[in-house]
Amino acid sequence: MFGAWWIDRGISNFMKSCVSVRAVASGVAAVALTVGVLSVGVAAPVVAAPAPSDPPVVSAPGAVSSSEVEATDRFVVTYRDEDDAPAVPAEVARQDAALTEAFAQVSGSVAPVRETGTGARVWALDDVVAVDAVEDVAAQIVAQDASIESVVPDVMVSVGSAAPNDGEWWRQWGGAGAPGVDLLGGAWDVTRGAGVTVAVLDTGYRPHEDFGSALVGEYDMVSALVPANDGDGRDGDARDPGYSEEWCPSQWHGTHVTGTIAAREGNGIGVAGVAPEVDVLQVRILGACGGYMSDAMDGLIWASGGAVPGVPSNQHPADVANLSMGARVACSGFEQAAVDVARANGTVVVAAAMNSAEDVALATPASCAGVVAVAAHDASGGRAGFSNFGAGVALSAPGVNVISTYNTGGATPGVDAYGYMSGTSMAAPHVAGAAALVRAADPTLSVDQVAQVLRDTARPSSPWCDGCGAGELDVTAAVRAVTGSTPVSPTPVPSVSVSPSAAPSSPAPSVPVPSSTPVPSVCSAPAWQAGQTYTGGERAADGGRLWEAKWWTFAERPTSAVTWGPWKDLGSC
Repeated sequence: MFGAWWIDRGISNFMKSCVSVRAVASGVAAVALTVGVLSVGVAAPVVAAPAPSDPPVVSAPGAVSSSEVEATDRFVVTYRDEDDAPAVPAEVARQDAALTEAFAQVSGSVAPVRETGTGARVWALDDVVAVDAVEDVAAQIVAQDASIESVVPDVMVSVGSAAPNDGEWWRQWGGAGAPGVDLLGGAWDVTRGAGVTVAVLDTGYRPHEDFGSALVGEYDMVSALVPANDGDGRDGDARDPGYSEEWCPSQWHGTHVTGTIAAREGNGIGVAGVAPEVDVLQVRILGACGGYMSDAMDGLIWASGGAVPGVPSNQHPADVANLSMGARVACSGFEQAAVDVARANGTVVVAAAMNSAEDVALATPASCAGVVAVAAHDASGGRAGFSNFGAGVALSAPGVNVISTYNTGGATPGVDAYGYMSGTSMAAPHVAGAAALVRAADPTLSVDQVAQVLRDTARPSSPWCDGCGAGELDVTAAVRAVTGSTPVSPTPVPSVSVSPSAAPSSPAPSVPVPSSTPVPSVCSAPAWQAGQTYTGGERAADGGRLWEAKWWTFAERPTSAVTWGPWKDLGSC
């Protein structure tokens, strides 16, 4: 009975919802009451092969603060106690009839789809219905049936957007000593994450040379056929198949997030993840134009080692789970129950704070109790304009113009590449990688202790990062804190430096730098030179203008820099 009815009608309903989401915000992932991967950078991809000059980086659009999209075609029924769930056929029929009659007020018919890992039941409507209408009916049902704890909309999912490609270690400002992050200098001297498993719950992944042998397990938890886009629903293949529709373009979000966590170091190519020796468990929870919150929560439970009806057991329970996705709605009992299961199973749950530039209290799962909610800061330490904030944020991490593993494909997968993306989606995996290193350094720590270490060792936020929690991620300080090493003394605005001993062997620059011919200058500062390394505060002349480096930079020409890039324009000269 579960699922058969919905397959016929749910396909068109899902497409209606996708089109509605797209009509509200082009290029921005997070929308009201819509789960999405939280990246905001948009640009056409560029092939990964070395080029004569740096590929362009297109500025990301502003983040959407709210949305009019408040509709769904599913709802989730949670029972007060496991024993309250209908078990015998007569009771099932009675409750099914009651739910059908109640929802007839807003939908022609309803039908059960499946049971979730929390014991709740997912139901499908025969059309997309306004969320407030679903909530009105839900209130009636809860008032009439004491066995039901809640009836909540199964929040729709929308995917985000991608950015251009090219990649080298020296472009990873988040790992090269920029404000708020000394990711590698001391942490890697202690551990690189071996023996720890990190689950990436996202859009799936593309195999990439920079992942090496990181993958230890995978599952596709997307239950609906349209978003799955792979010919079936749930299965053991978490690869991202790509999407051919213009309104749901391929954007390889999960591949990008994975690289930030676990790209291999020492292989002579590309980038290096925060925890380059961790094992990765891929759990695909988002598909073409998105998915459902119920799938995401089942994915979280399964990733932690919990049981999900109809899904094979997970042989590689995660020590840390990264969810670079969310919904613009407060955490309900349904999502909280899934988070509680994961935490009870020993999984540190890290989530993006979302990109609505508002209080994180309106973000799920980031607002759920026990979740490490991550805001995004830029390379100057300031809070990203799109990032959520507030008392519920644990700390901030790099989330603007972050480079990581990518793919050149459009409608279908292409070849390995590297690309820039922005969003709290990019900040969260920095923290997930850090949590993995802390766990590797001391496996006896509880989930709450790991989170507390990250907060306690964070560097004070800059004055421009209000609402960024305990401060800016400092992985070296966190790892040293649990191993008894000399901690890093945090400073409000740390200086930028790059230690040769800390740099991995993999990211030696292989992309040719622009011509080293000095640019003629009539300014007081020396002309910019491509082969020179500039540190924060150093000035150079380029294009008849005076520029000042915000942080360490190499081969980034001032006149081609984006607004969040390494150069500050001081005016004409």
